[in-house]
Amino acid sequence: MLVSEPSKHVNNMLYSSDQVNPKTRLQFYHLKGYDLQAMEIETVLFTDWDGEPVVEITVKGVGTDEGGNDPDEDVGVSLL
Repeated sequence: MLVSEPSKHVNNMLYSSDQVNPKTRLQFYHLKGYDLQAMEIETVLFTDWDGEPVVEITVKGVGTDEGGNDPDEDVGVSLL
């Protein structure tokens, strides 16, 4: 599992900048091969790693299911 260090630049911009209104909408994108794909928040977890507070944000493609799969994609999952 790849775990990246939180970006202190982003933290500083979001939490201490007077340029960002707390009601400002955040839009996430995934960039691959010069193609930007809009993302939406799937889950936000408030947790800790070794006693240090962490906010984990999981994003998925807009319009995908909770697993990030496109609606017309057969992923072999069966619901009973």
